[in-house]
Amino acid sequence: MATLYRVEPFTGIVVFTDDGVLDYQDWEETFLEALADPEVKRPRRFLSDRRGLTHPISLGTIEQGRQFLERHSMQLQDVRWAMLSRPDSSLASTAQLIEDFVRPTLIHFRAFTDLTKALRWLFPYYDDDEIAKLGDWVDSGAGGRISHADEKQPKDGAHRD
Repeated sequence: MATLYRVEPFTGIVVFTDDGVLDYQDWEETFLEALADPEVKRPRRFLSDRRGLTHPISLGTIEQGRQFLERHSMQLQDVRWAMLSRPDSSLASTAQLIEDFVRPTLIHFRAFTDLTKALRWLFPYYDDDEIAKLGDWVDSGAGGRISHADEKQPKDGAHRD
């Protein structure tokens, strides 16, 4: 399945989602596309919503991701990145390993099993109402811009909405 991302217009938060199995190559292509997206505002806030994954992330994929983040750590030093998983998923237990892998880089990364807690960490100055609205937007899967990295983009590089 494809990794998708969308950008919430007001906050600029980038939400990455995957359904089924996480494919590293697809993730990397989508991630690089999001980094180049002019709608992504600084400071950059990423939420990897992995609640839709049905298969665990392999250690090989985690290692590839770690190497990618090391190679791009200077480019990502302003990123605050939360990973969200279901509490009952194997990914929740793998999250600590991912945090340990990312810790030596310049990236601020934390894993969560609660969307509200993840959003509070990403946006510590937002009040309860703002966090609730942002949580509703994340859960709705609608709004903002959606990118489909597995589809061919138009020649001018524009996204398909």
